[in-house]
Amino acid sequence: FGPKKDDNVSRFDRMLEFCRYVFQRPEATIIVCGHSIWFQRFTKIFLLQQNKKSKSQNDTNKHNTNNKDSHKKKKNHIAITSKLYNAGIVGFDLCRIIKGATDYYGIDSRTM
Repeated sequence: FGPKKDDNVSRFDRMLEFCRYVFQRPEATIIVCGHSIWFQRFTKIFLLQQNKKSKSQNDTNKHNTNNKDSHKKKKNHIAITSKLYNAGIVGFDLCRIIKGATDYYGIDSRTM
């Protein structure tokens, strides 16, 4: 599922292919090994940021989808700013939401 130089499939398409593969598997737990840069890029794309706001702040900003503070928190997450060491291990829950004919994937940041 990693980048291949001999075809025109993008890294993002390969990562989506990986997500589809994971959810086609019958196992509840999948163990994956790979390059640290791939995991870093995968996390950068799919990590969902958990907003930690009070109820009153949520009511005020619930329609603001361009929350810069939320993006900043995601950008500063250790999984995005640091590479795994050789033989490093990371665990997380990959989630799938199906809306109509479209599947959306994301990493629940509370599980990482």
